[in-house]
Amino acid sequence: MNATRRHVHQPPGTEVRAPWGEYTVRREGRIPYDDRDVLYVLADIAVGSACRGTATGRILIVPGYIGTGGDGPREENPARSRITPVRTARDRGAITRILRARVATAAVVFPP
Repeated sequence: MNATRRHVHQPPGTEVRAPWGEYTVRREGRIPYDDRDVLYVLADIAVGSACRGTATGRILIVPGYIGTGGDGPREENPARSRITPVRTARDRGAITRILRARVATAAVVFPP
């Protein structure tokens, strides 16, 4: 299944609420993989609890393969792109290894 979805690009410093928590965008980037570009978002996330305190952790969110041509950022709204999620365990593992080589301390997350 190669269903695409829209991704809204957020500028650095933006706080984003996701179903699994809130995070602050640090930067977006792309890495080449299997003749395509994979979009990732480096972000900070608060972890912990009210009774024990919180700390900040780093995460790399991988929305998926970014579209090209008609599926990429659009002139009328360059802050949105079409994304195809990374589905296979093999591809997720390879992309995780590439990203961990760049930011070793970050957890890699593939949204559902």
